[in-house]
Amino acid sequence: MTSVRPIATQARLSYALAICTTAIAACPSTPPFGESTPQDAYVSDIAPTIPGEPCGLGENGEPLASCSSGQLCLSAREGFPGGYCAPSCRGTACPTGSVCFPASPTQQYCLRVCRTADDCRATEGYVCREPLAGSRTACVPNDQPLGRRAGGGPCFVSEGSDAGVAHWLAPLPTVTFDRPSVPVSRDRIGTLAESFPALAMSPRAASGGAVAFGGIDSQGYWHLGVSRLAPDASIVGTTELHDRTFPDVQDPAIAFDATGRLHVVFVANNPDRPGNVLRYASSVDGGGTFDPIVPFLGESTCGLQCGTPSVAVGTSSGGGETLYVAVITGQPDGTSGVAFARASALTGQPDAPQTVVTREFTLRDRRAPALVALAAGRAPDEVWMATVERNLDSPLAALGDSINRVRVRVSRDGGRMWTTPVEVSRSDDAPAVQTPWVQVSSGTAYVAYIRAGLLGAWDVVLATSSDGGRTWAHRIANDDPDRCATHAFAGLAVDPASRDALLVWSENRFGNGMVVFARCPADSAQRCSRNEVVSSERFVFATTTDPLRTLGRASVIAVDSDGRPWAAWADSRVGGTNVYVARGQLR
Repeated sequence: MTSVRPIATQARLSYALAICTTAIAACPSTPPFGESTPQDAYVSDIAPTIPGEPCGLGENGEPLASCSSGQLCLSAREGFPGGYCAPSCRGTACPTGSVCFPASPTQQYCLRVCRTADDCRATEGYVCREPLAGSRTACVPNDQPLGRRAGGGPCFVSEGSDAGVAHWLAPLPTVTFDRPSVPVSRDRIGTLAESFPALAMSPRAASGGAVAFGGIDSQGYWHLGVSRLAPDASIVGTTELHDRTFPDVQDPAIAFDATGRLHVVFVANNPDRPGNVLRYASSVDGGGTFDPIVPFLGESTCGLQCGTPSVAVGTSSGGGETLYVAVITGQPDGTSGVAFARASALTGQPDAPQTVVTREFTLRDRRAPALVALAAGRAPDEVWMATVERNLDSPLAALGDSINRVRVRVSRDGGRMWTTPVEVSRSDDAPAVQTPWVQVSSGTAYVAYIRAGLLGAWDVVLATSSDGGRTWAHRIANDDPDRCATHAFAGLAVDPASRDALLVWSENRFGNGMVVFARCPADSAQRCSRNEVVSSERFVFATTTDPLRTLGRASVIAVDSDGRPWAAWADSRVGGTNVYVARGQLR
């Protein structure tokens, strides 16, 4: 994630084909493979088409319709579901009922004017909104989708009958997480809003753990805080990591090793110099004090920019423990890759990094890695890597796209060699660009990801493998009876005693935001448990990337040395977002 500056004038993500929703990958400067070309190149006898009509090919290649002469067909692969007829307005006026929109210096086209969502193709993912501040409202793809019933109501109600008997759903129970959540960030480091939590529990008995988070100030600079957690879930104290060379710090990833040392890796920016770097710090007292911050990966590895690191600690066949780090790197061609490095957990000095994942161009698709997650296996030198690889040709691919992929790679030699990537997501999924957590326990591997889309009906998918990652079985963790609500920002951990997968996420099945927990047995043929409430505090649920309101890319969950689950997440119950933590009870 890059710094956003100034925060008050953050541009909308949608509709400008030159703007991307990921922090690293850039959009193509020209339409791919001849798409978004004037329809008169091959059509000349079609009656004038109303701007905003469907056109081109559907996601499965089926023909939809054609636009009239002189119009562009903005394709589904570029973020326009079902295609979108749009006359060019470079040097000419738009037809009645449409407004000119400058998508880029070279692309200007006419969007359908609207008064309400009923004037747009709402069932396909379009809304009536100002494409630019101060402009007339027009039909545009929804860059902040939320699952709702027709008419905008909540998917379910737990009391009353105003939403109809068919939409009634019993309230979720409060079982595992039966204590109030605790704020860990508000007013502790002087920022306006906090998000992007990272959580780790100490292996030492009765030692608690740590939550790291990013907070943005009034100048648009990010700060990094680390809060120490007592075993009773109270906050012992919060330390801000100041990096004098790189004052803008964010995207923390943390892990404890077997000795109780806390390792922190984060992205660091300096507004006065191009690019950024990956930095490292460690603490022997659980985050109270830190050794001096040092480089982990330099500018030559980060390329244009590093973003969103992941960290794991595993045993080494040579003795001791190894710190594994993976990070998304910006490439000169506007795509992205995954850099991987290992270091001794004792010294934190990394070996030379290697590039594990790069862009993928096929005849029809262009994709590149957008997020990465690591997990150490039980065997020495075993490390697992999961990636979300996004469609480069759609500015809305982060919200779910059929071209996106979730993939897994495994190394048995400490990350020197990797297996061929295996597809975890299914052909009918549209994975969102949110953290694809991977966890391994006693021969069972799990990957959690979000099946999404512009209609806002998002699900938490748990994929399970019992054959070393070669094949995967899938379950939906959220238990509502139909696909309507938005379930997102999921976290994943494994109960070491039962090998059950533990999941936490945020959602809006009852309209307002809530945080939910589920336990899924290691046997993939069994359903996940009934969903439970983690936090009873309601908040405004959003899929926005606005830094003052964003819920981040994931919630996080971990298990302490006694077997209790802990969860951390961001929500907006106090206005701007804040990070919270809750401790669960033993099973």
